[in-house]
Amino acid sequence: MPAPSPVEASHGSQPKADPRDSRLERWWPWLLRTVWAAIAFTVGPVIGSALAERSRAVQLVAVSIAWAVWTLGLMATVVAHPVGLTASRLAA
Repeated sequence: MPAPSPVEASHGSQPKADPRDSRLERWWPWLLRTVWAAIAFTVGPVIGSALAERSRAVQLVAVSIAWAVWTLGLMATVVAHPVGLTASRLAA
């Protein structure tokens, strides 16, 4: 194994970053946003059928809460901050 160059020796031996890691970091938020946006189309009908036998008032309140939580979750995926992560976890 060849000896490290003086530049490597002065900066320590840090592993080189894998370019695939940077691509994953760049695409992961968009994947999360896409999946979260799809929840409205996949979970929405399930909530609707679960509330089909309830009164109209109960349906409206439940659907309003579901839309509010979904909107909070979608907005949280856009915010690159620990508060956004916490809101995403709460909404999930």
